[in-house]
Amino acid sequence: MPAPESGSRPCSASCTAMAGASGPKGKSAREPSSSSRWRSPRRRPPTKGRSGRRPMDKTSIRVLFVEDSEVDVELALRSLEQGGFEVSWERVDLEEDLKRALGSSKPQAILSDFSMPRFDGVDALRLAKELAPHVPFIFLSGTIGEERAIEAMRLGATDYVLKNNMRRLGTVVRRALSEVGERERIRVAEEERARLVQILEATSDYVCMTDPAGAITYLNAAGRKLIGAPDSQGVGKSAGEIYPAWARELIEREGTPVASSTGAWTGETAILGADGTEIPVSQVIIAHRGPGGEIRFFSTIARDIRERKAYEARLQYLANYDPLTGLPNRDLLGDRTLQAVAHARRASRPAALLVLNLDRFKLVNESYSHGAGDTLLR
Repeated sequence: MPAPESGSRPCSASCTAMAGASGPKGKSAREPSSSSRWRSPRRRPPTKGRSGRRPMDKTSIRVLFVEDSEVDVELALRSLEQGGFEVSWERVDLEEDLKRALGSSKPQAILSDFSMPRFDGVDALRLAKELAPHVPFIFLSGTIGEERAIEAMRLGATDYVLKNNMRRLGTVVRRALSEVGERERIRVAEEERARLVQILEATSDYVCMTDPAGAITYLNAAGRKLIGAPDSQGVGKSAGEIYPAWARELIEREGTPVASSTGAWTGETAILGADGTEIPVSQVIIAHRGPGGEIRFFSTIARDIRERKAYEARLQYLANYDPLTGLPNRDLLGDRTLQAVAHARRASRPAALLVLNLDRFKLVNESYSHGAGDTLLR
Protein backbone atom coordinates (compact mmCIF):
# COMPACT_ATOMS: atom_id res chain seq x y z
CA MET A 1 0.00 0.00 0.00
CA PRO A 2 1.30 3.51 -0.69
CA ALA A 3 2.82 5.67 2.03
CA PRO A 4 0.40 8.17 3.62
CA GLU A 5 0.74 11.66 2.21
CA SER A 6 0.65 14.92 4.12
CA GLY A 7 -2.77 15.46 5.63
CA SER A 8 -3.93 11.88 4.90
CA ARG A 9 -6.43 10.25 7.19
CA PRO A 10 -5.21 7.74 9.77
CA CYS A 11 -5.32 4.06 9.03
CA SER A 12 -8.77 2.52 9.36
CA ALA A 13 -9.63 -0.49 11.47
CA SER A 14 -9.04 -2.69 8.43
CA CYS A 15 -5.41 -1.49 8.37
CA THR A 16 -4.99 -2.55 11.96
CA ALA A 17 -6.56 -5.89 11.23
CA MET A 18 -4.28 -6.34 8.23
CA ALA A 19 -1.27 -5.58 10.41
CA GLY A 20 -2.37 -8.23 12.87
CA ALA A 21 -3.01 -10.75 10.13
CA SER A 22 0.43 -10.31 8.69
CA GLY A 23 2.21 -10.82 12.00
CA PRO A 24 3.94 -8.31 14.22
CA LYS A 25 5.94 -6.85 11.36
CA GLY A 26 3.05 -6.41 8.94
CA LYS A 27 5.03 -8.03 6.10
CA SER A 28 2.14 -7.83 3.59
CA ALA A 29 2.40 -4.04 3.60
CA ARG A 30 6.09 -3.83 2.65
CA GLU A 31 7.08 -1.46 -0.12
CA PRO A 32 10.11 -2.26 -2.29
CA SER A 33 11.54 1.26 -2.35
CA SER A 34 12.29 3.63 0.51
CA SER A 35 10.50 6.93 0.98
CA SER A 36 12.65 10.05 0.76
CA ARG A 37 10.27 12.91 1.51
CA TRP A 38 9.33 14.40 4.86
CA ARG A 39 5.63 14.24 5.71
CA SER A 40 3.88 17.02 7.56
CA PRO A 41 1.86 16.34 10.72
CA ARG A 42 -1.72 15.18 10.16
CA ARG A 43 -4.07 18.02 11.08
CA ARG A 44 -7.16 17.06 13.05
CA PRO A 45 -9.78 19.49 14.39
CA PRO A 46 -9.41 20.12 18.12
CA THR A 47 -11.73 18.04 20.26
CA LYS A 48 -12.91 18.32 23.82
CA GLY A 49 -12.33 15.67 26.45
CA ARG A 50 -14.82 14.39 28.96
CA SER A 51 -14.16 17.31 31.26
CA GLY A 52 -15.12 19.76 28.50
CA ARG A 53 -11.61 21.21 28.35
CA ARG A 54 -9.52 21.25 25.21
CA PRO A 55 -6.56 18.85 25.21
CA MET A 56 -3.12 20.21 25.95
CA ASP A 57 -0.95 21.52 23.14
CA LYS A 58 1.00 18.84 21.35
CA THR A 59 4.79 18.70 21.20
CA SER A 60 6.17 19.07 17.68
CA ILE A 61 8.83 16.52 16.77
CA ARG A 62 10.70 15.40 13.65
CA VAL A 63 10.98 11.60 13.50
CA LEU A 64 13.05 9.55 11.09
CA PHE A 65 11.73 6.00 10.66
CA VAL A 66 14.13 3.29 9.54
CA GLU A 67 11.38 0.88 8.62
CA ASP A 68 10.25 -1.16 5.60
CA SER A 69 6.61 -1.47 6.73
CA GLU A 70 4.29 1.47 6.17
CA VAL A 71 1.66 -0.13 8.39
CA ASP A 72 4.11 -0.21 11.31
CA VAL A 73 4.97 3.44 10.67
CA GLU A 74 1.26 4.30 10.75
CA LEU A 75 0.82 2.46 14.04
CA ALA A 76 3.82 4.27 15.52
CA LEU A 77 2.45 7.62 14.35
CA ARG A 78 -0.88 6.91 16.02
CA SER A 79 0.87 6.00 19.25
CA LEU A 80 2.97 9.19 19.16
CA GLU A 81 -0.09 11.34 18.46
CA GLN A 82 -1.93 9.72 21.36
CA GLY A 83 1.15 10.44 23.47
CA GLY A 84 0.87 14.18 22.80
CA PHE A 85 3.16 14.61 19.79
CA GLU A 86 2.62 16.36 16.49
CA VAL A 87 4.91 14.46 14.15
CA SER A 88 6.75 15.45 10.99
CA TRP A 89 8.34 12.32 9.64
CA GLU A 90 10.26 10.51 6.95
CA ARG A 91 10.68 6.80 6.28
CA VAL A 92 13.82 5.16 4.87
CA ASP A 93 14.93 1.55 4.56
CA LEU A 94 18.21 1.86 2.66
CA GLU A 95 21.64 2.86 3.94
CA GLU A 96 22.17 5.63 1.37
CA ASP A 97 18.78 7.16 2.18
CA LEU A 98 19.57 7.07 5.90
CA LYS A 99 22.87 8.87 5.29
CA ARG A 100 21.09 11.54 3.28
CA ALA A 101 18.33 12.00 5.85
CA LEU A 102 20.76 12.26 8.75
CA GLY A 103 22.81 14.84 6.90
CA SER A 104 19.97 17.07 5.73
CA SER A 105 16.82 16.49 7.73
CA LYS A 106 18.02 17.03 11.32
CA PRO A 107 15.62 14.52 12.97
CA GLN A 108 14.96 14.77 16.70
CA ALA A 109 14.39 11.03 17.12
CA ILE A 110 15.15 7.90 15.10
CA LEU A 111 12.77 4.93 15.33
CA SER A 112 14.16 1.82 13.67
CA ASP A 113 13.05 -1.72 13.03
CA PHE A 114 15.56 -4.27 14.26
CA SER A 115 15.46 -6.62 11.28
CA MET A 116 14.76 -5.62 7.66
CA PRO A 117 15.39 -7.46 4.39
CA ARG A 118 17.68 -4.84 2.83
CA PHE A 119 19.11 -3.00 5.85
CA ASP A 120 19.99 -4.22 9.32
CA GLY A 121 18.89 -2.22 12.35
CA VAL A 122 22.27 -2.61 14.06
CA ASP A 123 23.98 -1.17 10.99
CA ALA A 124 21.50 1.71 11.06
CA LEU A 125 22.37 2.29 14.72
CA ARG A 126 26.11 2.38 14.02
CA LEU A 127 25.58 4.83 11.16
CA ALA A 128 23.32 7.04 13.26
CA LYS A 129 25.82 7.12 16.13
CA GLU A 130 28.48 8.18 13.64
CA LEU A 131 26.53 10.90 11.83
CA ALA A 132 24.07 12.06 14.53
CA PRO A 133 25.39 10.87 17.90
CA HIS A 134 23.13 13.10 19.99
CA VAL A 135 19.84 11.99 18.39
CA PRO A 136 17.99 9.32 20.42
CA PHE A 137 17.80 5.98 18.60
CA ILE A 138 14.92 3.71 19.62
CA PHE A 139 14.35 0.22 18.26
CA LEU A 140 10.80 -0.85 17.30
CA SER A 141 10.70 -4.61 16.96
CA GLY A 142 8.14 -7.35 16.79
CA THR A 143 10.43 -9.68 18.70
CA ILE A 144 13.79 -8.92 20.26
CA GLY A 145 15.52 -11.28 22.62
CA GLU A 146 17.19 -10.22 25.84
CA GLU A 147 20.69 -10.75 24.45
CA ARG A 148 19.91 -8.67 21.37
CA ALA A 149 18.39 -5.93 23.50
CA ILE A 150 21.48 -5.79 25.73
CA GLU A 151 23.75 -5.69 22.68
CA ALA A 152 21.68 -2.88 21.15
CA MET A 153 21.89 -0.80 24.32
CA ARG A 154 25.63 -1.46 24.50
CA LEU A 155 26.03 -0.14 20.96
CA GLY A 156 24.26 3.08 21.89
CA ALA A 157 20.53 2.52 21.44
CA THR A 158 18.47 4.74 23.71
CA ASP A 159 15.68 2.22 24.31
CA TYR A 160 13.50 -0.34 22.56
CA VAL A 161 9.74 -0.84 22.25
CA LEU A 162 7.97 -4.03 21.23
CA LYS A 163 5.45 -3.50 18.45
CA ASN A 164 2.78 -5.39 20.38
CA ASN A 165 3.16 -2.83 23.19
CA MET A 166 3.24 0.33 21.08
CA ARG A 167 1.36 2.36 23.70
CA ARG A 168 4.73 2.76 25.50
CA LEU A 169 6.21 4.60 22.53
CA GLY A 170 5.07 8.11 23.46
CA THR A 171 6.44 7.78 26.99
CA VAL A 172 9.73 6.32 25.78
CA VAL A 173 10.24 9.06 23.18
CA ARG A 174 9.37 11.83 25.63
CA ARG A 175 11.82 10.44 28.19
CA ALA A 176 14.52 10.16 25.51
CA LEU A 177 14.00 13.77 24.43
CA SER A 178 14.16 14.89 28.06
CA GLU A 179 17.46 13.05 28.53
CA VAL A 180 18.84 14.64 25.36
CA GLY A 181 17.80 18.06 26.62
CA GLU A 182 19.44 17.44 29.98
CA ARG A 183 22.67 16.26 28.34
CA GLU A 184 22.65 19.35 26.14
CA ARG A 185 22.19 21.61 29.17
CA ILE A 186 25.09 19.86 30.90
CA ARG A 187 27.25 20.18 27.79
CA VAL A 188 26.50 23.89 27.45
CA ALA A 189 27.19 24.43 31.16
CA GLU A 190 30.52 22.57 30.93
CA GLU A 191 31.56 24.57 27.87
CA GLU A 192 30.63 27.81 29.62
CA ARG A 193 32.58 26.75 32.70
CA ALA A 194 35.61 25.90 30.56
CA ARG A 195 35.46 29.33 28.91
CA LEU A 196 35.21 31.08 32.27
CA VAL A 197 38.12 29.09 33.71
CA GLN A 198 40.18 29.98 30.66
CA ILE A 199 39.43 33.67 31.22
CA LEU A 200 40.20 33.43 34.95
CA GLU A 201 43.47 31.64 34.29
CA ALA A 202 44.52 34.32 31.78
CA THR A 203 43.75 37.38 33.93
CA SER A 204 46.55 39.06 35.85
CA ASP A 205 44.30 39.61 38.87
CA TYR A 206 44.26 37.26 41.85
CA VAL A 207 41.01 35.21 41.76
CA CYS A 208 40.08 32.86 44.58
CA MET A 209 36.99 30.87 45.61
CA THR A 210 36.36 29.45 49.06
CA ASP A 211 33.67 27.38 50.72
CA PRO A 212 31.63 29.00 53.53
CA ALA A 213 34.22 27.79 56.07
CA GLY A 214 37.03 29.61 54.25
CA ALA A 215 38.82 26.67 52.60
CA ILE A 216 40.17 27.52 49.14
CA THR A 217 38.41 25.59 46.36
CA TYR A 218 39.91 27.45 43.39
CA LEU A 219 42.94 29.66 42.91
CA ASN A 220 43.87 30.98 39.48
CA ALA A 221 47.35 31.12 37.96
CA ALA A 222 47.96 34.73 39.01
CA GLY A 223 46.94 33.89 42.58
CA ARG A 224 49.19 30.83 42.72
CA LYS A 225 52.10 32.89 41.41
CA LEU A 226 51.43 35.69 43.89
CA ILE A 227 51.55 33.43 46.96
CA GLY A 228 54.18 31.09 45.51
CA ALA A 229 51.94 28.01 45.26
CA PRO A 230 52.78 26.01 42.11
CA ASP A 231 50.04 24.13 40.27
CA SER A 232 47.08 23.55 42.62
CA GLN A 233 48.89 23.55 45.98
CA GLY A 234 46.86 26.51 47.19
CA VAL A 235 43.60 24.56 46.93
CA GLY A 236 42.49 23.18 50.29
CA LYS A 237 44.38 25.75 52.35
CA SER A 238 42.54 28.16 54.60
CA ALA A 239 42.16 31.56 52.96
CA GLY A 240 43.25 33.14 56.25
CA GLU A 241 46.77 31.73 55.78
CA ILE A 242 47.50 34.02 52.84
CA TYR A 243 46.74 37.27 54.71
CA PRO A 244 48.79 39.16 57.30
CA ALA A 245 47.13 39.36 60.71
CA TRP A 246 45.72 42.88 60.28
CA ALA A 247 44.20 42.07 56.86
CA ARG A 248 42.73 38.80 58.12
CA GLU A 249 41.17 40.65 61.06
CA LEU A 250 39.71 43.29 58.70
CA ILE A 251 38.16 40.64 56.45
CA GLU A 252 36.71 38.69 59.39
CA ARG A 253 35.37 41.83 61.07
CA GLU A 254 34.12 43.70 58.02
CA GLY A 255 34.69 42.02 54.64
CA THR A 256 32.89 38.69 55.10
CA PRO A 257 29.96 40.05 57.18
CA VAL A 258 29.28 42.89 54.73
CA ALA A 259 29.50 40.54 51.73
CA SER A 260 27.14 38.10 53.48
CA SER A 261 24.55 40.79 54.16
CA THR A 262 24.79 42.96 51.03
CA GLY A 263 26.31 40.59 48.48
CA ALA A 264 29.73 42.23 48.07
CA TRP A 265 32.45 44.13 49.92
CA THR A 266 35.26 46.27 48.50
CA GLY A 267 38.35 47.40 50.35
CA GLU A 268 42.13 47.46 50.52
CA THR A 269 43.95 44.61 52.23
CA ALA A 270 47.24 42.79 51.73
CA ILE A 271 48.34 39.29 50.75
CA LEU A 272 51.46 37.51 51.95
CA GLY A 273 53.80 36.86 49.03
CA ALA A 274 55.97 33.80 48.58
CA ASP A 275 58.76 35.40 50.65
CA GLY A 276 56.40 36.55 53.41
CA THR A 277 56.31 40.22 52.38
CA GLU A 278 53.01 42.06 52.41
CA ILE A 279 51.61 42.83 48.97
CA PRO A 280 48.96 45.59 49.08
CA VAL A 281 45.84 44.71 47.07
CA SER A 282 42.50 46.22 46.17
CA GLN A 283 40.01 43.46 46.94
CA VAL A 284 36.38 42.56 46.23
CA ILE A 285 34.63 39.79 48.18
CA ILE A 286 31.38 38.37 46.77
CA ALA A 287 28.95 36.03 48.53
CA HIS A 288 27.21 33.51 46.23
CA ARG A 289 23.89 32.09 47.43
CA GLY A 290 21.97 28.96 46.49
CA PRO A 291 18.28 28.72 45.53
CA GLY A 292 17.31 28.57 49.20
CA GLY A 293 19.23 31.71 50.11
CA GLU A 294 22.08 29.89 51.84
CA ILE A 295 25.65 30.99 51.08
CA ARG A 296 27.21 28.37 48.81
CA PHE A 297 30.66 29.92 48.43
CA PHE A 298 32.67 33.15 48.43
CA SER A 299 34.75 34.50 45.58
CA THR A 300 37.32 37.26 45.73
CA ILE A 301 39.20 39.28 43.14
CA ALA A 302 42.33 41.12 44.27
CA ARG A 303 44.59 43.41 42.25
CA ASP A 304 48.21 44.11 43.10
CA ILE A 305 48.45 47.85 43.89
CA ARG A 306 52.11 48.08 44.85
CA GLU A 307 52.87 50.53 42.04
CA ARG A 308 49.89 52.68 42.96
CA LYS A 309 50.91 52.73 46.61
CA ALA A 310 54.45 53.70 45.62
CA TYR A 311 53.11 56.60 43.52
CA GLU A 312 50.86 57.71 46.37
CA ALA A 313 53.76 57.62 48.83
CA ARG A 314 55.92 59.59 46.40
CA LEU A 315 53.23 62.23 45.93
CA GLN A 316 52.78 62.47 49.68
CA TYR A 317 56.52 62.92 50.12
CA LEU A 318 56.75 65.61 47.43
CA ALA A 319 53.83 67.45 48.98
CA ASN A 320 55.66 67.77 52.30
CA TYR A 321 59.41 67.69 51.58
CA ASP A 322 61.80 69.64 49.42
CA PRO A 323 62.86 67.29 46.59
CA LEU A 324 66.43 68.72 46.57
CA THR A 325 67.28 68.79 50.25
CA GLY A 326 64.83 66.23 51.58
CA LEU A 327 63.97 68.75 54.30
CA PRO A 328 60.37 69.48 55.34
CA ASN A 329 58.84 72.27 53.27
CA ARG A 330 56.57 75.11 54.34
CA ASP A 331 53.40 73.00 54.00
CA LEU A 332 54.73 70.38 56.38
CA LEU A 333 56.00 73.12 58.71
CA GLY A 334 52.52 74.64 58.81
CA ASP A 335 50.89 71.24 59.42
CA ARG A 336 53.28 70.32 62.23
CA THR A 337 52.88 73.76 63.79
CA LEU A 338 49.09 73.37 63.89
CA GLN A 339 49.47 69.91 65.42
CA ALA A 340 51.81 71.27 68.09
CA VAL A 341 49.43 74.11 68.95
CA ALA A 342 46.46 71.72 69.22
CA HIS A 343 48.46 69.36 71.43
CA ALA A 344 49.55 72.24 73.66
CA ARG A 345 45.95 73.36 74.11
CA ARG A 346 44.79 69.89 75.07
CA ALA A 347 47.66 69.48 77.52
CA SER A 348 47.45 73.07 78.80
CA ARG A 349 51.15 73.44 78.14
CA PRO A 350 53.06 76.03 76.14
CA ALA A 351 54.53 75.27 72.70
CA ALA A 352 57.69 76.76 71.21
CA LEU A 353 58.80 77.30 67.61
CA LEU A 354 62.54 77.50 67.03
CA VAL A 355 63.63 79.52 63.99
CA LEU A 356 67.21 79.24 62.75
CA ASN A 357 68.81 81.54 60.25
CA LEU A 358 72.09 80.67 58.53
CA ASP A 359 74.17 83.80 57.97
CA ARG A 360 76.13 84.11 54.77
CA PHE A 361 74.62 80.87 53.36
CA LYS A 362 74.47 82.52 49.95
CA LEU A 363 78.26 82.71 50.02
CA VAL A 364 78.45 78.92 50.38
CA ASN A 365 76.27 78.40 47.29
CA GLU A 366 78.23 80.91 45.24
CA SER A 367 81.64 79.65 46.34
CA TYR A 368 81.10 75.88 46.46
CA SER A 369 77.96 75.33 44.28
CA HIS A 370 74.37 74.69 45.22
CA GLY A 371 75.14 71.00 45.73
CA ALA A 372 77.49 71.87 48.54
CA GLY A 373 74.85 74.14 50.05
CA ASP A 374 72.24 71.35 49.89
CA THR A 375 74.67 69.00 51.60
CA LEU A 376 75.25 71.55 54.35
CA LEU A 377 71.51 71.94 54.91
CA ARG A 378 71.06 68.20 55.24
